[in-house]
Amino acid sequence: MNKLAFRFFLLRRVDPIEDVHMVNRGVSHMTMWMVITALLLISLSWALLVACPRAEASGDVAAEFDYWCSRWQASLLEIIGFSSRMDERACFDDNPAYQRIVGLGIEAVPLIMARMKVDPNVGRALLDITKWRYHIMRTGTPGQYAWTVEEFPDVRTTTGPPNGILLCERWWSELRSRTPERFAKAYAEWQALKGEGKEKEAEEKRQRIQDLGIDILPLVVEKVKHGDANLIPVVSYLTDGKLPESAKPEECVSWWTANKDKWTLPPPETAREPDK
Repeated sequence: MNKLAFRFFLLRRVDPIEDVHMVNRGVSHMTMWMVITALLLISLSWALLVACPRAEASGDVAAEFDYWCSRWQASLLEIIGFSSRMDERACFDDNPAYQRIVGLGIEAVPLIMARMKVDPNVGRALLDITKWRYHIMRTGTPGQYAWTVEEFPDVRTTTGPPNGILLCERWWSELRSRTPERFAKAYAEWQALKGEGKEKEAEEKRQRIQDLGIDILPLVVEKVKHGDANLIPVVSYLTDGKLPESAKPEECVSWWTANKDKWTLPPPETAREPDK
């Protein structure tokens, strides 16, 4: 039968070159795990459209999300064809349907979180929208490798990298509520490294700040407001360049005031006020 159906899983490939290897930040190591029949993919796509739970969102966004997910699945059929090899750019970066999913922005995030339970492929869009990244470290020697996750110290596996979808779910339900304290700690460490003249280490720490994702935007803008213009490039990255890196601090604050609703995720469950 034609080999057309497939599934991508986050962070399932690890480069075996180094004994200690920090896997890229949750996006670039997506790999194809299975190639089955075209009939199964068509059945799966139909089942997802019918059975995928919908989170709270406007009806229009939910309908548009479902539509573009189905179009994306159809486009992947054409891209993969009879090959088991994946052209990542064609499937994601240069794929119009996938980019329309990402273009829905933060309103699509609750829908993605729900859909990931039955369609792990769409987890890539979560990372592209939120800019959150997780970091997996591999230690040991061949045959005795162990994988740990910087963001979740309790996670340790010996049979392969931890499941990226589960890490995303834990970020959504557990880790987001700790974003302010994590940002404060990383920011203080970044400032200290810069003060010591450790440029390489400071840049790595700045990247870790950035990898906390769009949840840190109000915290970052507050720092900019109080004079730290060095964080403006972080705002620019997290907002897909909507704020130019060359913006002045007052322009950054003004832009955020006018646009923050488009870049603010729903508060974490633990931070929400109980219904009255």
